[in-house]
Order: sequence, then C-alpha cells, then structure tokens
Amino acid sequence: MMIQVSYLSTTPTLSNTERFPYFTRTVPSDVYQAYAIIRLLREFNWTYVSAVYDDSNYGIKGFSELEKLALEEGVCFAVTEKLQKEGGDLSDDAYNYIISRLLTNTRAKGREITVRKS
Repeated sequence: MMIQVSYLSTTPTLSNTERFPYFTRTVPSDVYQAYAIIRLLREFNWTYVSAVYDDSNYGIKGFSELEKLALEEGVCFAVTEKLQKEGGDLSDDAYNYIISRLLTNTRAKGREITVRKS
C-alpha cells in the first residue's frame, strides 16, 4: 500500500474512493469550482452564457462538471468552444475564430470577452 497525496490533481474521477482508496489531494475537486461558477451565474441571473475551455483533461472534465450543474440549474450555453492547442500554443487565427464565434450569437444581451495569451 502506498498513499498518494496530490497538490495539483483536481479531476473528479480521483474522488472515487473505491477505485483510488489511497489517494488524497490538497486542492478541491473541479466539482466545487463548477458549483461556484453556477452560483455566480445564478447570483447575477445569467442563464444564457458561453464557455471557452482548454483541450486538456483539466478543461474537458471541468467543463463536463459545469455542464451537468448548468442543466440542473437552468443555465443554457449559447456557444461552447474548446481551445485546440497545437504544439502547446494557440495561434492568433484560433483566438480570432473563437472571438468571432462568441460575437455571432445575436441572442446574447451582453458580452464580456477576456482572453489571456501566455
């Protein structure tokens, strides 16, 4: 038996104690982050939103949790986009494509776009 302690793993999959009985973490599962985002959306009465997430285990699983909770809470997604990184970097064309997709939804009443390029 070897106990594993992670300071970085947030995937909800690792919360399965039957499958990972000797695993623990020092950070919360992505389920809590998704719950906090839904609470924020509901607080501002935002029920029609867009989401952009990273094409990684972290991004995909995190969005999956957010999507589940959104369905339960009556939050709908106008646009969802996965950041497809090639070679670790996202090209300017890829950023421009995502921004144009977010701006094309005419049913959205307000838009705030925050894009950070490392």
